[in-house]
Amino acid sequence: MNATTAVVPSGGAMVASLATEGGAMTVAQIKANRELMKQVMADLMEPGVHYGKIPGSDKPSLLKPGAELLCVVFRVNAKPQVEDLSDEDCIRYRVTMTGIHIPTGQEIASGLGECSTDEDKYKWRRAVSRAEWDEVADDRRRFNFKSEVNQVRTNPADAANTILKMAEKRAKVDLALSFSGASDVFSQDLDDLAEWLREKETGAVEPTEPRGKASSTKAPQAKTASTPQTGKINEAQLGVLKTAIDSSGVGETEFLKKFTLDRLEDLPFARLNEGLTYCKKVQDGGAS
Repeated sequence: MNATTAVVPSGGAMVASLATEGGAMTVAQIKANRELMKQVMADLMEPGVHYGKIPGSDKPSLLKPGAELLCVVFRVNAKPQVEDLSDEDCIRYRVTMTGIHIPTGQEIASGLGECSTDEDKYKWRRAVSRAEWDEVADDRRRFNFKSEVNQVRTNPADAANTILKMAEKRAKVDLALSFSGASDVFSQDLDDLAEWLREKETGAVEPTEPRGKASSTKAPQAKTASTPQTGKINEAQLGVLKTAIDSSGVGETEFLKKFTLDRLEDLPFARLNEGLTYCKKVQDGGAS
């Protein structure tokens, strides 16, 4: 049987499906898919909503709304299968996301995602008081030298739903990159990387001081060829910032007050990382 194609409704672009019975896609079909990806990015995707451009990274990161949009465009139904790998001290889920091509019913790709409360950003929270800090056993508390706050271990059960949703999100993004062939366009979501891996990905300077000692100077910010290190944030960076504010729940008014701004557009580029870090701390319960 020859390869088939599926048409996006309402006069949309042609989308080549996987060939049936072991047949290969033609070069023309592959080119059609790549052209469709360019059209989707240009006409449908918004920076800060469907993808995020992290300063220092040469490719944008595909976000969950972007992955869901690609599923709609390519007419793929994403079906999750969850493995519970938890133990008494850790909530851990692994999700396999299978992509079913809706017009043909074929399994065309799969994605894998995992998340656990042993990840640093879910494992620790700010101690609510000195009394709580004093009452916690030594192996269940730490002083975070980077944020300079006392932290205690979280209750894994409190984050169970968050962990599951994060694993599903990672699996769906992986699936979308797989069936769309867009890995050359998008990078892994940098928000999902461990901090030291994120620094490598963006080209940030790694700390040179021994672990356990607070740094007296800030690491230089990553530089890009397209973004100057002076002036205010551009439109794409504003979109990323707005997404971070919305996700953290800090609220635009509170953010403006924190950074003494009249408008978000007035945030200096040099303080963008500071602003994103603040939103992340609020989201993790580690900022006041």
